[in-house]
Amino acid sequence: MKKQTEVASRQCEQCKLNFFKKPRSSISLFSMRKYCSKTCQYKAQVKLVSIACAGCCRNFVPERRRQRFCSVECNSNLRRKNSTPRYYVRCTADGRRMLEHRYVMELHIGRTLHKWEQVHHKNGNTLDNSTDNLELWTRQQPTGQRVLDMIDFYITHYRGLVVARLSETNDKELSGSVGGGLCVANSGG
Repeated sequence: MKKQTEVASRQCEQCKLNFFKKPRSSISLFSMRKYCSKTCQYKAQVKLVSIACAGCCRNFVPERRRQRFCSVECNSNLRRKNSTPRYYVRCTADGRRMLEHRYVMELHIGRTLHKWEQVHHKNGNTLDNSTDNLELWTRQQPTGQRVLDMIDFYITHYRGLVVARLSETNDKELSGSVGGGLCVANSGG
């Protein structure tokens, strides 16, 4: 006759569901467990702070340690088939699959690009494939953008904010240099 074994169970401190001892784990290890899964352990040990989804920018509370997306749909939408891991847009042109910024540059200069030629996005936005944002490089490009390109981009696209910020800093400098920032009214006639 087989020996009957007792099934050990506990209640998860996070989700309040019962969980059971795994067949090959010891009773002493099972008695130390407080949570039914790694997910519940993570939720209990980490202060739950909402973060912005990398796909749709909505706030959500992550369930796992390195979770960047609020749902599977956001993950698959951002990593869609027509983009590379760095989120460059791909297109089909002349029967060949290629990166859209390379195709735009080929049309702009009127010839096919060599493998060693690189197309650089001036403003850093890899989805902006307009000809005024692209430039042709003959060797590997450094990461980031040139400072002058970024200044030009912000002045062109955010002129009102730049002017407001510059006038704000000028006002601070002027008030700091005269009277230590205090305004003294002239009471005399």
